Amino acid sequence: MANNYQFIKSESGLSVSTLSLTDCFSDNYSMYQLIINKLDVSTTDYLQIRFIDSGGVISTNNYSYGRLNMLSSSAPGGQERQSSISYLRLGYVGTGSEVAGGFVHNIANPYISNSNTFMFGENSSNQTGNFLYGGKMVGMYDVASQITGVQLFMASATMNGIKATMFGIKWVH
Repeated sequence: MANNYQFIKSESGLSVSTLSLTDCFSDNYSMYQLIINKLDVSTTDYLQIRFIDSGGVISTNNYSYGRLNMLSSSAPGGQERQSSISYLRLGYVGTGSEVAGGFVHNIANPYISNSNTFMFGENSSNQTGNFLYGGKMVGMYDVASQITGVQLFMASATMNGIKATMFGIKWVH
């Protein structure tokens, strides 16, 4: 019996401004899962993502997302939404390797050239002041294109250390 959850690729970096997972999408899967479970940053910041196609990193203003931010402190987290921007915001990252948290995001239809690429997922982290921070997001790249990879980057911080892993998911009929 074939495994329906398959390891595709893993990349890591130290003191980097971006991390790319290239050539990780194919017509073998229509759904992928990106897991980031090791992330240490220079200062609290947001982790963001752009897609990659045959022309390179896509930084056009064709991304849209919505986020629900959840804080354990008394202050509400609130909602965030953006359209016509050049990235998808995955979530907040606290500082320190023990508190940076983790991310699990699913990417749908990246390799189907006549379909938009969709993304949804969640993250958790520590926030300054020993509060927990969680978030859920949905997003899309609204151009029908054959996506081949992803680029991860912080809004302004440096990633002191990061490890990202991509899995393919097969649906059984």
